[in-house]
Amino acid sequence: MNINDDMKLSAWILDASEGVIGKMIGDDSDSLTPLERLLYCLFISDYCMRNAGDMANAPVLYPRL
Repeated sequence: MNINDDMKLSAWILDASEGVIGKMIGDDSDSLTPLERLLYCLFISDYCMRNAGDMANAPVLYPRL
């Protein structure tokens, strides 16, 4: 995978999970569908690995993990 593909994937993850992130911020996480929960977990994984290199902050971003 080259850097352009990596950037496209990152952009797709952000675009696909934008509404889900809004629900999580608005404390509406109970209304997430299974697919939305999966997208949010994918977003968390991508965010943690890109920014910290590990998953240590995942419980902060999604305490019910």
